[in-house]
Amino acid sequence: MATDHTPDYMRLMQKMTDVIAHDVRNPLNNILLSTAQFKLDSLPDKEDTAFYVDIIERNCDRIHALLAEITAVIHMQGLTPGTFDLTEMIRELLEEQSERLELKQITCMPSLNEVIVSRFDREKLKSALGKLLDNALEAMNGGGILKVAASEQDDEICLLVGDSGEGIPPEVLPHIFAPFFTTRERNRGLGLAWVKNIIEAHQGRVAVETGTDGSRFMLFLPKPVI
Repeated sequence: MATDHTPDYMRLMQKMTDVIAHDVRNPLNNILLSTAQFKLDSLPDKEDTAFYVDIIERNCDRIHALLAEITAVIHMQGLTPGTFDLTEMIRELLEEQSERLELKQITCMPSLNEVIVSRFDREKLKSALGKLLDNALEAMNGGGILKVAASEQDDEICLLVGDSGEGIPPEVLPHIFAPFFTTRERNRGLGLAWVKNIIEAHQGRVAVETGTDGSRFMLFLPKPVI
């Protein structure tokens, strides 16, 4: 028997419309207010002109980034694979987060093989791990422990990002990978959908374990033929 997915489709479209309306309205207002300065009887001087142009450029960049993020989730772009050391990439990502970890009083406990030679899209995979790190840090507002691991199994590479937060409520868990689903204010609900798309594009899979001691996201990727 055919299944009618119209209600789900309409909910998805409504969420996407809400995100676009909310996240575009503010930068668009900033752009309009700035351009209005150039319609006054006395034009801004050179210093003020640079100030308003900077506002316009920054808010155009915000809108462009939003549209790019939505497009990437709905229409996954092709991969650009290359050979690199996966462990080195993870250490690089953790170093970039070091100040944030310190400010949030979070202890990082990495467990990484010395070298994991891989052939994936480095930037997209780094972006996926970055999204998981962002979620893990947001789940630990009062400090905690961040676990990051990378290991080689029989025919897979397993990457793990875990937090010591309160865990994901059972009623929320089935929806966390749906685009535009979020339980947090100022969150578009695109991060985990982006992660899932990237990993599946690499012929991998995503698993999650959660409980009162926190959540653990595991990315399983096939070992590439080098």
